[in-house]
Amino acid sequence: MKKKKNVMPFRPKKVAKIQPLPPLLMAKLQTAMNAQVAGNNELAIMASEEIIKAAPNHPDAYHLIACVLGSVKNYLSALQYFNLAIERFSGNPVALNNRGNVFQALKQPELALMDFDSAIKIAPNYAEAYYNKGIVLGTLHQIEEEIKQYDIALKYKPNFPEAYNNKGIALQKLHRMEETLACYQAGIAQNPNGVEAFYNNRGLVYQNLGRPEEALDDYNKAIDIDPNLADARFNRSLCYLLRGDYGVAWEEHEWRWNRSTYPRRVLPGIVYDGSQDLNGKTLFIHGEQGLGDMLQFCRYAKLAKDAGAKVLLGTEKPLVKLLNNLEGVDQVVTTGDAIPPFDYHIALMSLPYAFKTRMDNIPHGIYIKPDPELVDQFKGQFFSFGRKKNVGLVWSGGFRPDQPEVWAVNERRNIALEKLLPLKEADVNFYSLQKGEGPEKELEDCLGWKNMINDTAHFKDFADTAAYIASLDLVICVDTSTCHVAAAMGKEVWMMNRFDTCWRWFMDRTDSPWYPTIKLYRQPKLGDWESVVQNIKKDLIEWAK
Repeated sequence: MKKKKNVMPFRPKKVAKIQPLPPLLMAKLQTAMNAQVAGNNELAIMASEEIIKAAPNHPDAYHLIACVLGSVKNYLSALQYFNLAIERFSGNPVALNNRGNVFQALKQPELALMDFDSAIKIAPNYAEAYYNKGIVLGTLHQIEEEIKQYDIALKYKPNFPEAYNNKGIALQKLHRMEETLACYQAGIAQNPNGVEAFYNNRGLVYQNLGRPEEALDDYNKAIDIDPNLADARFNRSLCYLLRGDYGVAWEEHEWRWNRSTYPRRVLPGIVYDGSQDLNGKTLFIHGEQGLGDMLQFCRYAKLAKDAGAKVLLGTEKPLVKLLNNLEGVDQVVTTGDAIPPFDYHIALMSLPYAFKTRMDNIPHGIYIKPDPELVDQFKGQFFSFGRKKNVGLVWSGGFRPDQPEVWAVNERRNIALEKLLPLKEADVNFYSLQKGEGPEKELEDCLGWKNMINDTAHFKDFADTAAYIASLDLVICVDTSTCHVAAAMGKEVWMMNRFDTCWRWFMDRTDSPWYPTIKLYRQPKLGDWESVVQNIKKDLIEWAK
């Protein structure tokens, strides 16, 4: 996980004044500033209030109280005191910069930008103001402009590791990986406090560049400095998973629960960790992460059932009907349902750890079985079976608007529909399996695919998708939930895989021990879908004969 981009800390500074404070009040101001730096906020505020009583038109004490309140995230009160300070002296760039930080914290980016611009107008070489302006522009997804602000900040303050860090994160969003590496290297060279975060971030870049050994080396460096750095521990687990080192990977993967950004479901009772006897007990398996993860790891319900448990499975509504007849599951529950009593609970992605999964004991086989009545209904309604084989297509994964941290990955795993046009040289019937407003509009607008059969308006949930897939001969798709549905059904699947492959597909394999009927077509370099499409076209033409 990348280090979160924080605004610069509140730093009280002595600034130009309307008139000097008397010596006694100046000494009290110094006492207040020292107390704030030492973390004694109560003394800092008390001393500042005494100054305000004696010199109510002087801005410094108001500014100091505002900094104290901001440092404890009491942003509304901090804003009031910043306003009072700036009313008394509007020419203080530090106060304007700090108030801009408060506006940013209050999710008022336009007001924050106004304050940063005002601070820069007064002090054109004020590096922190450019830096903070860059952060705000990043939240507005103006990435190029964000990078420009970090460059200006570094011009005026070359020893500014935070700016290198944030610039690196921004460059990574634009897939400018080599430049990102250079940023992190520059930050590491300055050996800042928190250098372990730079190693972690650089490790992520190495992963994206398909260099897992170098990534692992950086994660190890970060963890050597801070063994409790959860982001690095989690990212290291993904490297282990990618290499198939399941003996250490699944235990390390449990570090995800210590990450500040990882959502945790709080449930009563005892967490199942594999050591407890499940015979005669009720186990509640609850979902986490995406639908694809549920589809891949719901197979563990059978292992729990075989161990003697009654199994409750919690999943999202689009999967309820499909998983109702999953082997090993006694009851499916979903959002809004009352959860029946249980003895133990476990998060979905902890199942491989609890069941001590290794490369040689991965549970596999056909475990998703569509409703036979739905299969017959769709077969009669939508399909005609002549000499041509029927191929399903998915070119875009689901968009998660509430998870901006995965937007860049989504962009890399999806392929523009137009790039798949060479596949039409194969003598097959193409059927869209694509859901989602954006990609469905893409199909509507793509003249070259006007003859693709599209019945997805009839898909209410994944039970319908699975029933429809049952009548196809092959599914060609990107790494998304429909891929897991088809592969878990035992359907032949050709998956178009991004270069920075997900850990579940390993590095240099064209098959998968998780799904015996899947074939992987991985990009030879970052962003190279053309090679993938050409390889699939060649195989598809031969397969269609």
